[in-house]
Amino acid sequence: MPGPRWLTRLFHGDDPSTEEHRRPAVVDLIGYPGASLRQHKATGDLVADPGVVWRSGEHDGLERHILAEPTAPFTDVLLVLSHGDFVAATSASGAPWLTRLQTLFYDRYQALRAAEPSLPERRLRVRLVADGSGDVNRQSYGLPEGEFITGLAPHIYGGPSSRSRPLATVHLHLPDVSAGYRKVGRLFDDQRAFRLGSHWLDSFSDPELLEPALVELRPSADGGVEQRLRDDLPAEYSVQAEVQGGARVLTLRRNERAFAHLVVEIHAEQLQPQDLHKEARARLRLAVPPEEALARVERAAETHRTASRARRPNSTLTEVIVYADHARVTRVRQVERSPGRVAVRFRGLAPNMSAEGLSADLRAGRARVVDLRVVSDAQAEAEDRDQLRREALALVQSAQDLILQVEDLLRRRLNLQQQAITRPAEADEEGGAITLVRARLDRLRLSERELDEALSQRVQAAAALDDKLSAALRKLERPPADGVTVEVELDVRAPGPIELALHYTMQGARWSPTYTARYLESSNKLELTTHALVSQETGEDWPGVRVRLSTAADKRSADPPPLRPWALGSGPELAELLRANASASLTAISAEDEDTSDPNLHEANAPCTIPSGDDARVTLHVDLLSAEERLVCAPRIDARAFRRAVAPWTAPRQLPEGPVSSFLGNHYLGSGRLMATTPGHPVEVGLGPDLRVFCQRSLVERQRRENSPSPGLVSHLFHYRTMIASRRRERVTLRLIEQLPTPDDNGVQVMLSGASASVPTEALHNASDHTVSWDIVLEPGGMAAVEFTFTLIVPQGGETQRRLSEEELLSVI
Repeated sequence: MPGPRWLTRLFHGDDPSTEEHRRPAVVDLIGYPGASLRQHKATGDLVADPGVVWRSGEHDGLERHILAEPTAPFTDVLLVLSHGDFVAATSASGAPWLTRLQTLFYDRYQALRAAEPSLPERRLRVRLVADGSGDVNRQSYGLPEGEFITGLAPHIYGGPSSRSRPLATVHLHLPDVSAGYRKVGRLFDDQRAFRLGSHWLDSFSDPELLEPALVELRPSADGGVEQRLRDDLPAEYSVQAEVQGGARVLTLRRNERAFAHLVVEIHAEQLQPQDLHKEARARLRLAVPPEEALARVERAAETHRTASRARRPNSTLTEVIVYADHARVTRVRQVERSPGRVAVRFRGLAPNMSAEGLSADLRAGRARVVDLRVVSDAQAEAEDRDQLRREALALVQSAQDLILQVEDLLRRRLNLQQQAITRPAEADEEGGAITLVRARLDRLRLSERELDEALSQRVQAAAALDDKLSAALRKLERPPADGVTVEVELDVRAPGPIELALHYTMQGARWSPTYTARYLESSNKLELTTHALVSQETGEDWPGVRVRLSTAADKRSADPPPLRPWALGSGPELAELLRANASASLTAISAEDEDTSDPNLHEANAPCTIPSGDDARVTLHVDLLSAEERLVCAPRIDARAFRRAVAPWTAPRQLPEGPVSSFLGNHYLGSGRLMATTPGHPVEVGLGPDLRVFCQRSLVERQRRENSPSPGLVSHLFHYRTMIASRRRERVTLRLIEQLPTPDDNGVQVMLSGASASVPTEALHNASDHTVSWDIVLEPGGMAAVEFTFTLIVPQGGETQRRLSEEELLSVI
């Protein structure tokens, strides 16, 4: 049973009787020692209104949880949503739900901190997980929609801020899992604790660590790091500290068997005896502090945005094509004109529009476009203002860098002062000690003079930078000009209505693709929904316009490609030339070159309204594809078999690369990445591990032979066997992939000696990526085995390019 020190605050509330029916779901199922966990019922729709997560009625919400635990140590918070709420929140249109939640928490938490100064002084962050998802090891706590769990614990940490400083890096070696140490995390100065254990809620989790919250690291009062085992562990657990290779290693044992080795690398810069940041700012004496300068830059930008919105264009914005970093805008104006040369003016356009690629065409009427030109100076002023804004932001960044540099110099000077009063441990004789102290002080005085000179240089640089920043801010804060006017000259041939379209480019627009993939297992269908995250800060709103998204570059060269030398210096180029057939065409022109459709263009399925300064999530396409499920396993990397849905892509458009959220029916599986796909190539979507199929890889035999295959060489033979078992009720095909080592040194050779399987299949040796693979058909509940052997040949007694010893080479296998 967990001790009282860990379970004093497992579950509390202002009115425990109203929460009694929920306690077993949290305490018994999550079962994490030392965490304050609380279940809540939202009073409204938490997907539409994230504010109910902060406060719901009198007894529910994160605010009530924090107030009910005024002494509970925590850094950030845990939030567990029901599966349905998580899916709805992460797939909702508009700004991401977690971003809205974090913004709301920032405002509410700052107000709460004003009333409760003992709360952590940082921007409160959230670790968001879904009930039953892979983030909680597929465990379900039975959360219905509208209910959620909040958690407070010292080690829940959403990540470092710009002021956070690392105290220690944690390295872990699990003898039964890997051959060496790996970095598993860092402890920061604004983090109350870092925990290692077997529970998903730990800072680092691995089932080989056997217990939740097994080891805890905490910042100590003297700037160091405290390390301890959990207080209530059974007696069979023990820890032993020893020095190996100059490092202090903690060995964790259970029943005298070592199951983990831990090295905590303490960072050198931990001293915080005074507010060095405040002193650095005082030394530089900036007339405009960086925070004030940033605020003034943003106020000036908002003033100009407001002025842009106040413009009243005399044309209608009808269409926008968004590229990776800009947009192509189309405006339409209808006029009545008499025959002859006339001018039609498009007024009130955004000042930052680009004249590059400016064009006009006739949509209706009998006329011809003769000329067009920009007739106001607002565009040049807007370009100058954008350049000024970039310069001002660069100056602000330079000021912030100067503050950090001075802060670092002050810290180094403080360290020197502390070293000066620290007696060296060398030399036993009094005379030797005095000599060492005198020499050390001489070195410290020299270093301190160099630091003082560097500080003086930074102060002078700050004064010059301050003058430039003040001048740039004054120019930015000048009143904005009116919008741009573009004049189109027409040759009207007959009286009547004329409809004229103007096309121009706007910077400050971008988009990126995202996907939702839903695999329907019963029908072997893959429902692929393509979305676009569109962001625009062009200075003009897009109300109810046709939006198209392009993955192509807007700027195309109008000149033929330049000639470049055809060198035959390399063997492959010469071989390619000699292999060429007389009938082969070296430059192919396909029928696709004559196709007028643009496979790089995607159109929103409905008109969109996107104000300047906002983001929008736009649905582009929903495709239902016939898919085939495949399994892949690389047992050297991971013994689990991973499912993939593979479907042919026959639509006439391309799919750009982007993140994809995968679902099995309505069950959220996780996130991955969809690779760029062109028509005629398959779409592949990861579906996560299949726990009904597993592999076990083992080293069966290893031989070492001197002077083999020739004198001066040593050969090492490795024989591996992988067992595969399936608990699925239907036949499945698994692609098993084994890797061959690929040493960099030219003197080392690797040869495949054999590859076989217990079921009818052929081994495919891919020499380019150094793999051997089998496509294995597993019957329901069936098993199979594959074996492969390779030989590593190493020069005996020779030096490799990287001076690796033979044993070091073998350790990577």
